[in-house]
Amino acid sequence: DSNSRLVGAILTGINRAFPYAEKAQDAVTDDVYAQQYDSLFRVSHSRRLNSSVQALSLLLRVSQSRSSMSDRFYRALYEMLAAQEDIIQQPSSHAMLLNLVFKAIKADIKPARIQAFVKRLLQVALVAPAGFAAGALIVVSEALQVLRPGMLRGMLAVAENDDDDDDDDDDGDDAGDDSDNGDDEADDSRATAEREQKTTILGARDDGAQQSKKHSCDAGNGGSVHQKAASGATLRGSKMYRPMHREPMFAHAEMSCAWELVSLARHHHPSVAAFARDLLDHD
Repeated sequence: DSNSRLVGAILTGINRAFPYAEKAQDAVTDDVYAQQYDSLFRVSHSRRLNSSVQALSLLLRVSQSRSSMSDRFYRALYEMLAAQEDIIQQPSSHAMLLNLVFKAIKADIKPARIQAFVKRLLQVALVAPAGFAAGALIVVSEALQVLRPGMLRGMLAVAENDDDDDDDDDDGDDAGDDSDNGDDEADDSRATAEREQKTTILGARDDGAQQSKKHSCDAGNGGSVHQKAASGATLRGSKMYRPMHREPMFAHAEMSCAWELVSLARHHHPSVAAFARDLLDHD
């Protein structure tokens, strides 16, 4: 613990001195930066939030100074936000963390990753103290409502589970029709069931022969039918929002609505609820 505190103090000093060392920055080559990158990323995975934030803040400063934002930096910051217990237990670093997230979102140019960060930040706000939740909503407001006014509107307009909703509506319509014509449809269904039973009995032998031929063809083709079915299921599932994906670019946050704002609008703290309602009403 003493070593992590010392590392955090050293990184704090470097972050404060970095803006005033322009001449020294020009003298340092890319190879020297690359040698220190791994060390800083190792520190960023520390459970001590202050050290992790200071390490990522320095990485952000270096990346901006050299005009080369790293995907690895965003992955590390995204992983840090997933450690909700560490964030909740260390409130002294909340302000620095929110400031870092705001700067990272502001510097990012990829909408899918920005939306993933916004959703994860709001998810942390749901379980964090009221002070962090209010700060997270301010970050979202400044990063999206001010800098990118159309993005939050799009996140609120995304409809999830459209297929399920359509199925439910169809079931409701069918139920209404059944209630109106229950007796006639019951008679028709019994007659249809008898015909289908006869057809099934007569065609059982032919179906068995065709099934055996189908299995032999699948075996000859290396199970291509099953592979296509599995790949189709994978493609359908790949477009769903995956909140625990380690790479924010491929979390598909753009496929999920910002439902977290609705929950925060019912927050027990009046300021947090007011901030969330303001984002819902004015976007």
